[in-house]
Amino acid sequence: MTVGPILANLLGPGAINHRIVGDNLVIDRVVNGAVVEVGKVVGNVRGIQGLTGGLNAEQQTIFDAQVTKVNQLDTQFSARAAGVVGAVIVAQPVAPTETTRNGVPVVWIDTSEGKTVITPTAPTFTITSYTIPTQSGVFYRVNGTTQAAGTYTVSDARTVTIRAVAGSAFVLYGTSEWSYTWLGSTPAPSDAYKNAVLASGPSVYLPLDDVAGTTAPRNLGADAVTVAVSGGVQLGVAGIGDGVRAAKITASTSGRVTITGISKPARTVATVEAIVTVPSVTSGQGRVFGSTAAGLSVGLFNARPIANGGGTVLADGSVVGQRVHMMAIKNGGNLSLFANGQQVGAPVVNSTNVSINELGIGYNGTNSGIDVTIAGAAYYDKALTPADALAHAQAAGLA
Repeated sequence: MTVGPILANLLGPGAINHRIVGDNLVIDRVVNGAVVEVGKVVGNVRGIQGLTGGLNAEQQTIFDAQVTKVNQLDTQFSARAAGVVGAVIVAQPVAPTETTRNGVPVVWIDTSEGKTVITPTAPTFTITSYTIPTQSGVFYRVNGTTQAAGTYTVSDARTVTIRAVAGSAFVLYGTSEWSYTWLGSTPAPSDAYKNAVLASGPSVYLPLDDVAGTTAPRNLGADAVTVAVSGGVQLGVAGIGDGVRAAKITASTSGRVTITGISKPARTVATVEAIVTVPSVTSGQGRVFGSTAAGLSVGLFNARPIANGGGTVLADGSVVGQRVHMMAIKNGGNLSLFANGQQVGAPVVNSTNVSINELGIGYNGTNSGIDVTIAGAAYYDKALTPADALAHAQAAGLA
């Protein structure tokens, strides 16, 4: 009778080691480091094959899969014989790329059960719709209900969760669930946001509600500055929360609004804010509003809100298809980002001062910017508060 290797060589004052001896599963019992019992038979690993008529095809497949897993453990835990204690167990349908992690072996448990492994294709979202892809071996459930491939229009406020589900001969690997929220129609134009901004005392405030054809958008802030537009800037489009009109910036034509005649060197406090809508995912980073020359700005990175100013704060989720109010606050050594009145993560601690020697929207001279519709862009010589961020978002109908 052949004695098999130890399946799990455990240490401790009262350990039990398991081995396969021939067709039997046996144990060795250890007490305070001394072996007190060797080879006690606790089961027959081949006993199932003794059933009358043997195993049917389905039973045999299940049994073989379990034997394979036992053999995997047998092989992987052999590293313990070399004095290695511990292992990282990875249970997934594809083999991990690493053989060790943190100095111990990686033990792979194959969960594919012989099925075809596929990575589901992600659905896509726009400001007015979502699209379920066509993929062999995968079907998609929208809020729990199976939905066919295709594009579906959204015109109201709602949240959908789309989950990929594998067909009977497949197993999924990778991201399989996505959620998206539409905020619905823009609220009726009012002066609520403008009043909230002006009450906070901005140095520069561009409502961007100017009529089409305007070349110098008006500034309602306290500082005397010069404002100009160039490239793909379209004024007079439908408002998004600050008046009846807004401005549309087109990245492919280097659309930009420039604000000159401002000089705020080496500041420890400053705030910028704006309301935007993002029509589609644009890779890379672009400025929404602020100063990019060692200054303070809010922008988008792969359609995720970002604040820059002596550090960087990046939101986790995409805001494609949504209206969003963004505010970046520099207060001494802290940089904070707020999206729709809620703080994004924790403040970034960085004592670097910011210099506001220029302000702009869109193209900053080094990258093509991003496609956005924007309104209510304001700069302050002071650090606003989290309560201000919430109040301004609420005034815009976004909190």
